Amino acid sequence: MFRPAWTTHLQRLLAAVFALVCLSNTAYGSEKSYPLLPFASEFGGSFNLVNHHGERTTQEVLIGKYSLLYFGFTDCADICPTTLNTVSIALNQLAEQGYPLTAYFVNLNSDNTSLENLASYVGFFHPSIVGLHGSAADISNAAAAFGVRYQKIVTASGSISLSHSGKVFLIGPSKKVLAYFPHEATPDWIASTVRDFISEGSTK
Repeated sequence: MFRPAWTTHLQRLLAAVFALVCLSNTAYGSEKSYPLLPFASEFGGSFNLVNHHGERTTQEVLIGKYSLLYFGFTDCADICPTTLNTVSIALNQLAEQGYPLTAYFVNLNSDNTSLENLASYVGFFHPSIVGLHGSAADISNAAAAFGVRYQKIVTASGSISLSHSGKVFLIGPSKKVLAYFPHEATPDWIASTVRDFISEGSTK
């Protein structure tokens, strides 16, 4: 069966990263609480994109539930797959504890990713991650709403890469950003924060 080239690269990368993630989880897991990053209220807003099933998707999909949102791109060699792997572990932890969540991955590169490839990419990590895509203008508007900065870079070989912000956003049932995490965040940190907000009954 044909497998996109990036899957082999991801498998090698994630195998190498897995041990580091586990060590980080152990260290953070010994803590009773995790820090909340400030100024979460500065982020959030409207977007108009297409999910990896080809369905028009706006910010209204976030209403009534807790969600995670991350901006990256499918050809990312390190930060994106590492972060999505962290998110996947957090999703599994939350589901096991009775808190199933959906995570959304906004693909910042509008040039070379088909919906089929996007579906394959997010599916590699977790079935509860939904890929979002759109025109260059739609993606720019969505990124701006969440304060995500990104820039295309032409490498020495002539290939295109992206430099971008790496925040993972936690969004509440009324579409407000409740917290955000750096790409270095551990699954325990993310899962613990989600549980805290849900147990407190936040409806922001």
